[in-house]
Amino acid sequence: MEGQIIRERITELRISKGVSEYQMSLDLGQNRTYIQGISSGKALPSMDSFLKICDYFEITPSEFFEMDTKNPQLLHQIAVMAAFAAGVKIDTIAYSPFQDFGNAFSTYVAQNYGAGNRDRIRRGILTAGKMIFIFSLLASCIVSFLAPDLMGFFVPETAEEVIAVGSHYLRIEGSCYLGIGILFMLYGFYRAVKRAAMSVVLTILSLGSRVVLAYVLSSFPEIGVTGIWLSIPIGWALADMYGIIKGYKLVR
Repeated sequence: MEGQIIRERITELRISKGVSEYQMSLDLGQNRTYIQGISSGKALPSMDSFLKICDYFEITPSEFFEMDTKNPQLLHQIAVMAAFAAGVKIDTIAYSPFQDFGNAFSTYVAQNYGAGNRDRIRRGILTAGKMIFIFSLLASCIVSFLAPDLMGFFVPETAEEVIAVGSHYLRIEGSCYLGIGILFMLYGFYRAVKRAAMSVVLTILSLGSRVVLAYVLSSFPEIGVTGIWLSIPIGWALADMYGIIKGYKLVR
């Protein structure tokens, strides 16, 4: 049903604008049959493409669905999905340095593990932990305080609901970057001590608990979509605790 609404609305807006399917496809930077594929029911736009289409017609996502005012829940779902898509991109940029740090930490631990220097590994872990804490605090402050502005890089300014939902997401995730920082540090540690399988376990624990928690928490009306956002840092925390407990036994 939603797919049909999207196809019909794009066709209506395109005709009103007086552009052909071919021209609109090129204007959006897509191949010449892109809009034709959507109109014929062969495909649907991705969330990023949907936002670009709204921007192309100079309307908000809510205005796009104004023909479907009887289904406000659909409008909110679209806003949530668009916000999450943009928020994840910002998340990825914000904590990508943690991945590089994890790789560097892995090299440090591997060298000392091979030399049997456990005491130096322990000192390195403490130093690395302090660095992760400082950087995550900085990243958390930037993302939390500038959430609306950062969302504005990925969604049109007119998409106010998307920006509001995305800012809420970023303030929850952004305040918990320490969790993903520690997790990348643990990934590096276990690769270095030849326990690569533990990285897989930690990933499964983090993602698996996230899915379960998102389903459970979001089922409470008073929590709603916030439960989905909360499930992510909780998943990080569970994986971190397990990884730290197991790792302690290897370096004590």
